[in-house]
Amino acid sequence: GYNNIGDFNTFLGSCAGYNNTIGSINTFIGQCVGRCNTTGDGNIFINTKSVNTTGNNNIYIGSQAGYNSLGTDNIYFGYRCGYGAVGSSGHNNTGFGSYTLSQIDTGSFNLALGRQAGSYLTTGNYNSFIGDGAGFTSTTCSYNTFIGSAAGERNNTDFNTFIGWAAGQSTGIGTGFTN
Repeated sequence: GYNNIGDFNTFLGSCAGYNNTIGSINTFIGQCVGRCNTTGDGNIFINTKSVNTTGNNNIYIGSQAGYNSLGTDNIYFGYRCGYGAVGSSGHNNTGFGSYTLSQIDTGSFNLALGRQAGSYLTTGNYNSFIGDGAGFTSTTCSYNTFIGSAAGERNNTDFNTFIGWAAGQSTGIGTGFTN
């Protein structure tokens, strides 16, 4: 916390919280963790090199979790989980697993549980992807529920429910499918 004037921060590790100025109630653990944070409040970053500068109330745990995220109220747990596009502003997203929501940009209110679940989602909103590779190549779809390994894997449409292994895997045209 070289420049820190914020309150109630905990920084553990070489250059952790280095650029924090007025950000408060942050916990940064690991080498250079939270180094780019300047004004963000209420963040917990463990073992991630996130470039988040202003986002609030985020939890990033894992190497490169939430790396490019500037959003708020996100929880990313796992290698490159929530890695995101440069300057991504998505908020209220929850991801658990390696590469989960790894391309998220402005997409918000998404839940992805399982390795590579929703991996290519960029701008979609209000999706639930549960299972290894569920919604894997979905990029802009919204209001979907995909439960099961590879469920909705290649789907990029809205308002769908797919439950079971590879359910709706090749459905790519139309909306409102239930499988």
